[in-house]
Amino acid sequence: FELGLEANFFDNRVRADIAYYNNHSIDQLMPVTVSPLSGYSSIWMNSGEIVNQGVEVSLTANVVKTDNFNWDLSANWYKNNNEVVRLYKAASGEEVTNILVMSAWDASVNATVGQPYGVIRGTDFVYHANGEPMVGANGYYMRSDASDEMIGNIQPDWNAGLSSRMTYKGFSLNVLFDGQKGGDIYSVNTKYGQATGVYAET
Repeated sequence: FELGLEANFFDNRVRADIAYYNNHSIDQLMPVTVSPLSGYSSIWMNSGEIVNQGVEVSLTANVVKTDNFNWDLSANWYKNNNEVVRLYKAASGEEVTNILVMSAWDASVNATVGQPYGVIRGTDFVYHANGEPMVGANGYYMRSDASDEMIGNIQPDWNAGLSSRMTYKGFSLNVLFDGQKGGDIYSVNTKYGQATGVYAET
């Protein structure tokens, strides 16, 4: 479902739009790993449930309006909370709680029940009680023994955009700025550079 409010002011020269949504997506199409003895590495099946809920706010203003020149500014901001509710049942009848979406080197992107879609798993640091990573005798951060800890999430905290449209006697200029806060990234290029010794730290 979605709830929204749209309002126009000053002869429609200022427009505001606020919306809240809650969306349950079921029977997602996902690849499921099977035994290679079957002749295949995976099959596609409809299963699972993902919940998306969030808020979107947009504001548009006609800043300048003359006979020959028109300038419109539009800004929007939105935040989406995402959670994997369930995946699928294995042949044994047990509920699967994690699906590997992709992997590269020592990190993987996953769909994990109870977590946002796109959890990054890998080897984490060892931390002090205050949350600071421990440094070993060799001067490097100490790493944990586990290789499947949750170390990140590809989902951003929020996204925003700003657009500007200027029109003069039939000519128009559009400028768009997009940005996001948050969302973790695993750099495969950096890993290749470290493995082949072309980066300064190696």
